[in-house]
Amino acid sequence: MIEILDTLAWPATVLLLAFGFHAQLSALLRRVSGVGYDGFSVRFDRLIGPAERALPADDDPADHDKDAYAAHENRARRLRRLAEQAPRAAILEAWGDLVDALDAHPRPGVRGSVGGGGDVTAVGDDALHALSDIRDGALAADDREVSHEAAARYVSVACRARDRIEKGRS
Repeated sequence: MIEILDTLAWPATVLLLAFGFHAQLSALLRRVSGVGYDGFSVRFDRLIGPAERALPADDDPADHDKDAYAAHENRARRLRRLAEQAPRAAILEAWGDLVDALDAHPRPGVRGSVGGGGDVTAVGDDALHALSDIRDGALAADDREVSHEAAARYVSVACRARDRIEKGRS
């Protein structure tokens, strides 16, 4: 009898706590789509949403210079293929492309530094801060921690950011 109670004590305690904190646990689980080692997935989901909202999908391709649009599409296609094969590498490569755009198209409020770790500080730009933070997380993450879906979302936002920097609007 004591062995049965001993065996059931922990599961019963966990169920009682889950029932008692149901509302808080539900709210937490709605915000988290996945958990990875060292929390990369949790940080990614928290950061990419605001960046996606700040950089919505672009307008009609007809509004673009044809050569610039073709170059943008080729770069995005290359990064999407890389995201399928090596998600972490795709995030790092997309960030590198973004740094190149920032260095080539300086604008007020943005200070770029490719020295040291290749970090770029975007003053007053939440989307670039989020992309930078995600890149930092991917840099520290293990290859298996970064999902193909996360890399594809990052690549999409980074390409939109680069496109807007090159157009002179952010």
